[in-house]
Amino acid sequence: MPGGNPRQIRLHDNHFYVAHLGDNWPKDRTSRGFLSVLDKDLRVLSNIAGTPPIYGDDGKLKPIKHQEDIFIHPHDLTVDKDGSVYVAQFASKNTYPVKLERV
Repeated sequence: MPGGNPRQIRLHDNHFYVAHLGDNWPKDRTSRGFLSVLDKDLRVLSNIAGTPPIYGDDGKLKPIKHQEDIFIHPHDLTVDKDGSVYVAQFASKNTYPVKLERV
């Protein structure tokens, strides 16, 4: 995933979820992160708090990066039976894990 900084990957209901610690971590310790959702073929469908995935004519993913300040260094995640995502963060000033509820 060009431009990303992936940490963990989790499979849930034929989708993969990936936490990206932060753009240019550890060189830039103030950088934020984002989550990617991939299909069963490992193509990025969405980047939560990141730039939209864009594929070139050659089928290759263009660089992706943080865009919205939702997470502080997301390091790991899990998905519950209802599809809600729980995100653990690293070096996040003692924040609680973030819960993203499926709607």
